[in-house]
Amino acid sequence: SKQMYDNLAAKIPVGIYILRTTPEGIFTLDYASPRFAEILNTSVRNLLADVRAMFQKIHPDDVDGFAQLNQDVIQQPRPFNWKGRVLIEGVVKWIHIESSPEPHEDGVVLWQGLVTDITDSKQAELALLKSKQMYDTLAARIPVGIYVLHSTPEGKFTLDYVSPRMAEIVKISVKELLADAQAMFRKIHPDDLDGFVKLNQDGIHLRRPFDWTGRFQLDGAIKWLHLESSPEPQEDGDVLWHGLITDITATRQLQEEVRQLAFYDPLTKLSNRRLLNDRLSQSISAGKRNGLYSALIFLDLDNFKPLNDA
Repeated sequence: SKQMYDNLAAKIPVGIYILRTTPEGIFTLDYASPRFAEILNTSVRNLLADVRAMFQKIHPDDVDGFAQLNQDVIQQPRPFNWKGRVLIEGVVKWIHIESSPEPHEDGVVLWQGLVTDITDSKQAELALLKSKQMYDTLAARIPVGIYVLHSTPEGKFTLDYVSPRMAEIVKISVKELLADAQAMFRKIHPDDLDGFVKLNQDGIHLRRPFDWTGRFQLDGAIKWLHLESSPEPQEDGDVLWHGLITDITATRQLQEEVRQLAFYDPLTKLSNRRLLNDRLSQSISAGKRNGLYSALIFLDLDNFKPLNDA
């Protein structure tokens, strides 16, 4: 039976063990698969002879956390789940241990568990985290927000990446944006929402670059933001949108000030002659296109010049 169990266990990439604990706090291994011993770079015989051979492999920095968790689940039997480092001949490995308790009437508990070598995935995770930290550092040096939006053929979308600067612009935390991409879109000004939705739907459907400027209601203030992104189609039909978001409120305000100076009298705030000529030109052009007539009424006020000068 053990040989059959070993043959079966050898075909899966994880280690298998059965740990026995007694009410007196004694630990013994009833079973250890060859793969389990291989992960810890020891022999099955050594593990069965002394279970401490397993515990002695745990990295010194992770021993306390492992021991505390181990003690907690033994006092109140519940599934054990731990990820940490082991030190094997000077080489650090990451392993994942998980087991479930099987209590017996005599107080003995059998823990049937799995051990997985997650070194490769953990190193990839750490490399990705380091890459993200470097990306965040770089993104923090530019005055625009950066994001990566993930859309599916079904029309669902999530944010895969949000720079701290983007979170600062839209007044929403990075964590909240990653959890709920809609949080940002709910802040779009009602008067600009329809245009945004239409352009967004067309962009996702046609997979063409997205470029939109509109107003957001952020903490009681109106902000003008410019969003632009480029699609990167994936093999599974999904699309990654690499985008930038820029706060152009100051630019829009400056443009409005220039417009006010160009088309309105600075004293009375009334339309000036330049705006009148502009509106007349538009009216005449529209009349020519539609075959309609326009009328201009001129009102003369007596003694207006002295009044205006005064």
